[in-house]
Amino acid sequence: MLALRIDESLVFTNARQLVNVVDRHLAALPDTRRVVLLMSPVNAIDYSALEALRALHDLLAERGIRLDLTEVKGPVLDRLRAGGWAQWFRGRVFLSHHQGMLDEGGQGAA
Repeated sequence: MLALRIDESLVFTNARQLVNVVDRHLAALPDTRRVVLLMSPVNAIDYSALEALRALHDLLAERGIRLDLTEVKGPVLDRLRAGGWAQWFRGRVFLSHHQGMLDEGGQGAA
C-alpha cells in the first residue's frame, strides 16, 4: 500500500503533477496493490484536477492497483460528484484516513 497526503488544493497549476508524483513513488514500490490519497488539506478542486484524478485512476487500474481517497471535505466531494466522477471511480472514499488504511477490501463510506 502507498499512502500519500495531498498538501494543497488540486487545481490547474498542480494537477498534472499528481500522476507523475504517484508514479515515481510506485517505481520504488513495485508490489503496491493500493494507493490511498489523504485529501484533508484539499479545500478546492477544479476540472483539471478531476481529469488528473481520472488519469491516475485509469493508470492504476491498468496496473491492477486500487485508488482510494480519505478525509475528502464536503465541498470537494460535491465538486467530484458534479464532475461525474461516480461514473468512473471504482475505489472507495473513507471518512477517516485510519479507516482507509485498515480496509482490506470492505466497503468505504462515500
